[in-house]
Amino acid sequence: MRMYGKILTCFFILFLVYSIAEAENQGSISGRVTWKDGYGSVPGANIYFYDASQTLIDSTQTNLYGLFHKMISGGVYLVSVEKGNLIKEYYPDKYMADDADLVTVIVGQDVYLSFALDSGGWISGTFGITGDNVESCLITAIKIDQPYEGWYKSLTLTGPFPSAYAISGLIPGTYIILGRARGKCTEYYPGYKDITNATQIDVIQNEGVPHISFVLNQVGWGSILGQVFNQASGEAIPGLTLYAYQWHDFWQDPNLITAISDVDGSYELKVPSGDYFIFCVYTGPDNMSTALYYNNCYEPMSANIIRIRSGIVAGDVNFPIDLSVVHNLSISGSVVNKYTENELEGVVVTAINAENGRVAGSAYSGGDGGFMVSGLAPGRYLLMFSGTYIIPYFYPQSENWQNGEVIELTDHFSNIRTEAITQDYGNNGLTIAGNVTSSDGPISGARIYAFHEGQTEPTAYARTDDFGEYSIVSGLAPGYYRITCDLYGYDYREYPDQLYLDLMTNPEALNIDFYLGSETEAVSDGQLPGGNISLLGNYPNPFNSKTLIKVYSDRSLELSSRLSVYNMLGQQIGSRTIRIEPGDNIIEWNASEFGHAATSGIYYYRIDGVEKTYRMILLK
Repeated sequence: MRMYGKILTCFFILFLVYSIAEAENQGSISGRVTWKDGYGSVPGANIYFYDASQTLIDSTQTNLYGLFHKMISGGVYLVSVEKGNLIKEYYPDKYMADDADLVTVIVGQDVYLSFALDSGGWISGTFGITGDNVESCLITAIKIDQPYEGWYKSLTLTGPFPSAYAISGLIPGTYIILGRARGKCTEYYPGYKDITNATQIDVIQNEGVPHISFVLNQVGWGSILGQVFNQASGEAIPGLTLYAYQWHDFWQDPNLITAISDVDGSYELKVPSGDYFIFCVYTGPDNMSTALYYNNCYEPMSANIIRIRSGIVAGDVNFPIDLSVVHNLSISGSVVNKYTENELEGVVVTAINAENGRVAGSAYSGGDGGFMVSGLAPGRYLLMFSGTYIIPYFYPQSENWQNGEVIELTDHFSNIRTEAITQDYGNNGLTIAGNVTSSDGPISGARIYAFHEGQTEPTAYARTDDFGEYSIVSGLAPGYYRITCDLYGYDYREYPDQLYLDLMTNPEALNIDFYLGSETEAVSDGQLPGGNISLLGNYPNPFNSKTLIKVYSDRSLELSSRLSVYNMLGQQIGSRTIRIEPGDNIIEWNASEFGHAATSGIYYYRIDGVEKTYRMILLK
């Protein structure tokens, strides 16, 4: 009996030691979830914890009182909460993960978070198919109006079909709905193959839209053939995985098809009819995985799209791989506090392609302030630093992107040491507020900086919300201020007047508004003579394959002009001559007219002689 007692004691001591050791590496996140309208706690809400790359790490649920508590390893996390028809929310009070703040968990300490969820609307209907059975389908609701334009929510529905479905927790607004399934024709409600014909669905808070139903038809299949080989020697490369997909969220794409290159480097992808991106994954000389897109590029925006129709075989879709050059490059370094020299953790480091304005990669600084943005192709990059506790800037130390230093990346770029200015979150009762607009309406995400008199570096900042509004309430002290506004792809602006703040006589500076002109608005060929030409926007927006641009002319005669499309840097990526007749005109713009420079994102278009520039959103 004594022996058993000793054994149990040993097990208890081992368990205790293990538990203490585990607890030494952990902190905790706790909090409460309530209804935004003040109806009390939300029990049974799902709390999700993600790492800095938005990979799901763990989850828990709220108890009967809306409370939750989770032991978790020290580090930085994104935290979200959702339940039923309540809109999924990221901390703090954000609907998109990219807008959320990182929550820093310190070992041995607890972080308390509060969530107030708002109710959404929902859509429902049935989903059916013709032809071959499928195991699952994907239904997606995409928001096409402001605020939160481009926000979407998808539902994976498993068979057998037909089957009823409902997508709840939708932000009130206007949506287009589409259904997808493997080997079936993508359908935009109600029953169209083209997004331009889709019916706009208005979703109202606490109300549902029924009868949004789909019957997806069988499509024919085709093949994509090619070879993977060493560019230098011509030798075949077997055993590489190739991917064919239609949508930017390819991991969810029901028509995602994979294949493995054979001993002679050949491969065959048998795919349903559709337009496909093709890439293969190989290991470079640095032993890192790299995705090479067809035709010999390293990012989707430059890739050639392969169109497959029933019975069509697309041959010679080859991948010549240059194994002598490192294509999976990185930019690395460290971030410290400018005034204390302490390392800063959780700073977001973003590499922006200087040629097209697209985000090429991002990373978060670790506990030692170190960061590495990897997966970069050779090219020219701007580096932006941002985060919860610092004032955003471009490398090496500029609040506006035009003055940022362009990094010419031909090899791994390391040993960057940059100094960030932390934001003082104290509130002294002073406020600077206003809004930011462009020719396309309110601008979200614009950065407004406040420079105290005599200072060359900003002491406070704020970002505009989805309505273009901002309010600086932290980090301000009495005195005179210079105010600037900046957003990548737009002209840098400085407010013309100096502001004065004083707690007693002038605690608020309101209506400090900015108008940002995009880089494209500087392109002008003069006004067309003899009457007005009005550019009236495009529909649908966002669009996938084509969009219709509306133009009105009050001239009495037909005229010739030019339609031009630009990226966020003001670089022209497509144009053509158009004929404008008296009255209303509808001009069709196809995604293929972007050339090879297009991927999902924001573009600007204008007509020669018309001052106003409009925005279009391409959604692949």
